[in-house]
Amino acid sequence: MSNIFETLKTNQLFKILEEERDDAFENEEFFQGVKDLHHLSKNWTLDKKTRFISSVLFSFEGMNGWFHISCDGWDSIFGLAGEEHKRKLEGLKLISTAFSDIDEPVTQRLRYIISEAERIKLRRRYPIYNLDQNPKVIFKDFGFKLLVINHLMYKKKILRPSFNIALFAEEYIDKETGYGINFDWYRASEEAGEYLFNLDIPEYLLSDIRELELDKDAEIYRGVCAPNPFIPIKYRSDGYVPIGNKAAEDLALLPNLEEIHINKEKEFILEEEFPESFIKSLREKDIKVILHANSADKKIL
Repeated sequence: MSNIFETLKTNQLFKILEEERDDAFENEEFFQGVKDLHHLSKNWTLDKKTRFISSVLFSFEGMNGWFHISCDGWDSIFGLAGEEHKRKLEGLKLISTAFSDIDEPVTQRLRYIISEAERIKLRRRYPIYNLDQNPKVIFKDFGFKLLVINHLMYKKKILRPSFNIALFAEEYIDKETGYGINFDWYRASEEAGEYLFNLDIPEYLLSDIRELELDKDAEIYRGVCAPNPFIPIKYRSDGYVPIGNKAAEDLALLPNLEEIHINKEKEFILEEEFPESFIKSLREKDIKVILHANSADKKIL
C-alpha cells in the first residue's frame, strides 16, 4: 500500500509542477512533498529525478534566466534572494539536499542558482552602495556630474566604491515596494541614475580637478539612465547623457578646471554637443576644450 501511496503522491507532485510552474512552491501539498522528497524519490530513476529538477528550474531558463545572472529580473534569481520568494529558495535547498548524490548538469545548475541567491542575499545584508546619501555639493546637471564621476571614479580611481551596474542591481531593494530592479538587456536603471545623481562627492576632490575627459562610451553610462518620470520604463535606455544648460552653473563647483578633453574618432561640433550657455561659461573661465581625433589633438575652444 505504501508503494501505491508513494506513486500517487509522486504523480501529484509532477502534476502540480506542470500546472503551477513558478507558483508550485506556494502550493502546500507540493511543498510538503518536497520536504519528503528524499524518501519519496528513493525508487525514482535518474532520468525521473533530472526531469523533476529541470521542471523546477523552468523559471530560470533562457534570456532572463540563470545564464545571465547580472541581468536577471525580479522573478528569477534576484527575486529568489528576496523575502517574497523565501519559501521557494527553501524548497530548492530541500531538493538539492534530496539529490545531493547526483552530479549531473541539471543538479550543478540547481546548486549554482542557490549559491547565487545566497551570495546576493549576503550582498544585500552588507551592501557597498549607500542609497541614503545627502550630497553636500549639489550638481544641477546630471550629464555634467556623470562626467565628473567618471573622472574621479574610473580615471583617477579616488572616488569609491566604484560603480558597477550588475552589483548595484544585486543590492538594490526599493524600501517602499520591497522589489528590486527589473533590469534587462534593452532597459536601463533609473534607480542607478538616482544613486549617481545623489552621490556625495567631497569638495576637496572637486577642487583638485584640473581636467575632465568626455568619452561617450565610458563605463559610467552603461545600464544607467537619467531619472525621468515622464519616460515609460520600456523606453528608457542607457548610454551617454548629454551636458545640459544647467552645467554652466556647475562649473563653479570645479574652481580649478582648466581643460576638457574630447575622445572622438570623427569631428566634434562644439555648438551641437554643448549648450550655448555652457560654451559661454567655458570661454569666460578660460577653460580649453581639446579634441582628440584621428591621432591628432585639436584645440576647439
